[in-house]
Amino acid sequence: YALWRDGIGVPEARICRMGAKDNFWAAGPTGPCGPCSEIYFDFHPEQGNDDLDLEDDERFIELYNLVFMQYNRDSSGNLVPLEKKNIDTGMGLERICQVLQRKENNYETDLMQPIMDKAAESAGITYSGASLEQRTSLKIIADHARAVLHMAADGVRASNIGRGYVLRRLVRRLVRHGRLLGIEGSFIQPVLGAALDLAVEGGFPGILERSKVALTELEREESRFLVTLDRGEEILEQALTSSTKLLSGDVAFELYDTYGFPMELTMEVAQERGVQVDMEGFERCMEEQRQRARAARAGADLTEGTDLAKLAMQVGPTDFKGYETLTLPSATLVGIADFSRGRKVEEASEGEMIGVFLDKSPFYAEGGGQIGDRGVLVVNQGEGTVEVKDVVRKESTWLHIGEVREGTISVGSPVEAYVDSALRRR
Repeated sequence: YALWRDGIGVPEARICRMGAKDNFWAAGPTGPCGPCSEIYFDFHPEQGNDDLDLEDDERFIELYNLVFMQYNRDSSGNLVPLEKKNIDTGMGLERICQVLQRKENNYETDLMQPIMDKAAESAGITYSGASLEQRTSLKIIADHARAVLHMAADGVRASNIGRGYVLRRLVRRLVRHGRLLGIEGSFIQPVLGAALDLAVEGGFPGILERSKVALTELEREESRFLVTLDRGEEILEQALTSSTKLLSGDVAFELYDTYGFPMELTMEVAQERGVQVDMEGFERCMEEQRQRARAARAGADLTEGTDLAKLAMQVGPTDFKGYETLTLPSATLVGIADFSRGRKVEEASEGEMIGVFLDKSPFYAEGGGQIGDRGVLVVNQGEGTVEVKDVVRKESTWLHIGEVREGTISVGSPVEAYVDSALRRR
C-alpha cells in the first residue's frame, strides 16, 4: 500500500486495500507465495472515487497483476522469507488492446473484429446493426474460429475422444451459431481465412505452412455436421417442445450418436429453453454402447444371414497379396462395419472399434490353424489411422478388425496397408 501511495504517487483514493483472500497469491498449500497488487483500468474516471466497485466490469477491467514473491509456506503453514525475492507479473495482451483501442470488450479489438465482420458478411448483417443475441453468436464464431484453426494446424483432428473431441465440439458449436444467424450451408472457410490472416500478421507465419491441411480438416468437419444438422435440430426441437423440464437421456444419446451433436451442445440448447438433460440416462446409453463395442472385440460374426455377411457380399472378394508382400501402398477402403451400432457406416472416427473391408490386402485372415495378421492401415495419406488387431474372412472377403487410433476414415479413401512382420513370423 505504502509503495503505491508514497513511492509511485498514486492518490490514496485510487487504492483499494484488500484482504489475503483477494490479494495474496500462492501456487498451492505449500511453496513460494506473497502479497499481490491488481491493477485495474478505469474507463469512466469522471464518475469519481466514491464507493468504487471493482466488480463493475462496465467501468473497470483488471489489466495487470503483480505478485511480490517473498515467502515460502512450509507444511506447517509458516511463512518463511525467501532468500531470493522476485516479482511475478502477468498482463493480458487482449485486454491491453481493449484499453489502447478504447473498445467495450476484447472481441471488438482488431484482434477479433475482422473475423466477426466476415461472419456477419456471410449472414448478410453488420456487427454494428446486430442484435444482442446476434452479437453473442458472432463473438462465439470469432473465438472458436481462431481456436480451431490453431488446433488443426498443430495436427489435432476431429474425433470423439480427447483433444479431437474438443475440436469437434468447437467446430460444431461454431456451425450452429452460424445457423442461428441465418447462414445456410457452408461458411467456415472465409471466416477461417480471416483468422488465418490475423494469425500471420500477429506473428505466427508458420501456420501458413500447415494451413491447407488445417482448412481441409475443418471444412470436412463442418460438412459432416451440416449433413445431419437439420434433422438433429428438428428432433431436438420436438423433444424440447414435448418435454417438461427434463430432456430424455435416450434423445440426447440419439443426437450424439446418430446426428453428431456433442453432449455439451445439446445441454447448451436445452439450457436456453430452461430444460435440464437426463445425464444419468445418457450415461446409461453410453455404457450400453461401450458394452456392445467390447463384445465386438472378441471377433465379428460373418455367418450366413448376419448384417456383416451381407455387407461382405456387397463389397465383393478381396484380392489377397499377403504371399507377395507385407506392405501395400495402393489399396482402397470399400466398406466399414461399426460393431457398436451393428451396421455399416460411411465413416468412423478416432476411438471407434470397427471392421474394414479393402479391395486388396496383404493381411492374412484367420484360418487353417493360423491366426490373423496384425498391423496398421494409413488412410488418405494420414488423415486417419487404423490399428488392425485381427483379420477374419467370409469365403473370399477379408474383414480387418481394429480401432481407429487417429483422425477419421471414410469409404472410398486410398489406403496404405502395413502388416506387422514380427508377428507374422511368430
